[in-house]
Amino acid sequence: MSPKSKTQIVFFIFSLNGGGAAKILLRLSEKYSKEKSILIVTLEQPDGTYSIPNTVEIKVLKRTNFSILPASLKFYVGTILSLRVFLKNSRPVKLISFIHVANILALISSIGLGIEVIVCERSDILKTKIHPFWKKIRPFIYQLADKIVVQNQDDLNRFPLSLKNKIICAVNPLLNEVEAPNSSSYRLISVGRLHSVKRYELIINAIAPILKNDANLEYWIFGEGERRHSLTKLISDLNLSKQIHLKGHHKNVEKFIGESLIFLMASESEGQPNAMVEALVQGVPSVCFGTSDCFYEIARFFSGVHIIEEGKLLLFSQAVSEILLQKKKNVNPQESKILLNNWNEMSYQQWNKVIL
Repeated sequence: MSPKSKTQIVFFIFSLNGGGAAKILLRLSEKYSKEKSILIVTLEQPDGTYSIPNTVEIKVLKRTNFSILPASLKFYVGTILSLRVFLKNSRPVKLISFIHVANILALISSIGLGIEVIVCERSDILKTKIHPFWKKIRPFIYQLADKIVVQNQDDLNRFPLSLKNKIICAVNPLLNEVEAPNSSSYRLISVGRLHSVKRYELIINAIAPILKNDANLEYWIFGEGERRHSLTKLISDLNLSKQIHLKGHHKNVEKFIGESLIFLMASESEGQPNAMVEALVQGVPSVCFGTSDCFYEIARFFSGVHIIEEGKLLLFSQAVSEILLQKKKNVNPQESKILLNNWNEMSYQQWNKVIL
């Protein structure tokens, strides 16, 4: 980038191809590229899952390959050294990384370079499943960070006292505009990676009797991942292939969320589920298990959150049935706009402290 360009910020993430962290990173980069020179460094070529802002440059990092290293170390060592070379040459003012392991590698890569490093935790600090090695060294490596961003107030208490003065809570921003749906579709919806942590099997088993009693009701799941095959088999075994649809990735999923009757979530851990908040802003109620503190925090902002005790599938099913009986009220577009504006104003006030 030109030395005459505005203050340079580098965002670092392993992949832009799906996931809530990638969506939020792109949303932030688009917002702040109006004031700062933004560059996103990633390890994979974007596949079009999300739209890339035309005001932001993408750098796909080519990792150094060390054939003599064990396979388990090649990725990490190669990423650290390649990222360090890039940072040494480009000398950004700030490096902002997303997600635990990427955060640790970013901090190691930037040692001694005089760059302000901000790490963003995007998941439940206590419950997210990461390798014990990373979990053990995280509190020590995070001492190198200038700021640590978490998504909810409860996570402020998950770190050692020595890190408390570095932690900032910043909730995820939503789209600037959410179009009011023209009509409601007779469907339930979920959005998220097809991964074991999302526990879609629990949702499917909980709502299977509801679907079988109402052939017109559908359940759409947006996302991709390793569980597609097993979920397809489960859906087929339950004879629900005509009602449950795995829709893959979609750029404008907010529209489908707003047209749905209920947003469903069974994640065993979450930092802040973007799609759930997008649903609530549009007047779509949500049913989830109370597995993470973030659900209770969101419920303090929105009345449409129905939190079910963990493991109580029958109660989950009953909550869905009761909401369906009540039928969805017409969403007031003006009210949705106010909710959206209030949420984003709060979010960007918090992120201004991080980025500006």
